[in-house]
Amino acid sequence: MNLPIRNAVNNIILSNADEVNLWLCLQCDIKKYFYSAVISIGNALFDIDNGFYSWAIAELYYSVFYMSRVLIGYEHVGVFYSNNKPYLLKAIQNESPKKLTGNTHNIIINQVEKWNLFPGIINQKINNEDPFAWLTERRTESNYSRPKFTEPDVPPCLKEVKIKGIRRSVMKYLNDTVAYFPFDAENAIVALPLFQLGYIKQKASVLGLDIIDEEDRVYLKTLIRDRDGPISVLNELVVS
Repeated sequence: MNLPIRNAVNNIILSNADEVNLWLCLQCDIKKYFYSAVISIGNALFDIDNGFYSWAIAELYYSVFYMSRVLIGYEHVGVFYSNNKPYLLKAIQNESPKKLTGNTHNIIINQVEKWNLFPGIINQKINNEDPFAWLTERRTESNYSRPKFTEPDVPPCLKEVKIKGIRRSVMKYLNDTVAYFPFDAENAIVALPLFQLGYIKQKASVLGLDIIDEEDRVYLKTLIRDRDGPISVLNELVVS
């Protein structure tokens, strides 16, 4: 029963019509993943501001994962599963699926690194670790390694953000013209996702892609906030 399914996938060769249709589907996915990334960042910042740190770290990790899927989509590439096996397929005529190994998160991150889809992190380290590996470790220790969440104590990776405050920290990260904070362990947990967000928006402009549906744009316009209200500079970056 599984064999015909596997053979069917292996025998796929994209036609010109397939290329067009698959790229349209990928553009829809790009919008959805970007939306999920923004929601994750917004929730994380609000949680940090209100003293909920453990899930905020997971949300920031997921925002980077979702944005990494956007970057792969920009390359006209999709990752899909058939018979519980992962495959990669590029939306180009005459292309065929290529079998992958690993879980979805590792596959996506590995492809971003392999193809240098996020140039700003090339040759960069956070505490001598690759940025994505460092972020994954923060998520693992926050949500899996400890049987009890740290609240009300602030995890080390969030102490600087908590001291400075969400609004002030966001402004500092967005005004960082030399990309220092995304790779500084005291700031990276928030600064790295914002750095990637800025690159995602810049790349969308270069490619001529609108990555937000109009009905979502209205909602996202004031989504990211702290206790004092919307953080306008970040919301404007998102919907611009």
